[in-house]
Amino acid sequence: AYNTFPPSEGEGMKFIASNIILDNRNLSMYAKQQLAAYISSIENLSIVKFPPDLNENSPYMVVLRSTAFYNLAMRRDRSFEDNRFIQLQNKINKNVLYDRVYSNPTFDIYVKAN
Repeated sequence: AYNTFPPSEGEGMKFIASNIILDNRNLSMYAKQQLAAYISSIENLSIVKFPPDLNENSPYMVVLRSTAFYNLAMRRDRSFEDNRFIQLQNKINKNVLYDRVYSNPTFDIYVKAN
């Protein structure tokens, strides 16, 4: 086990901190407490559980991270092909309400379309 994340996930966190206005928004991401190391304040940020139920609540932003994939695939669902992470990823990619605004090999950011 490890208690850190890949550098490319850090790049995604930096993108959120410098390019996305988070005040009075809600987001869903795995290990959201790590975002506090990159932004000055998370006080006005509402956190939605990960993975979110897009039918029940639609967060402004959904962040998909490889560390979440491995946690859900290996520890919870025990499948690399059919797990909650892949199901969420497929649902978001088919959902016209979300646009992908950032992507790297381990980090994808989706925000609600205007």
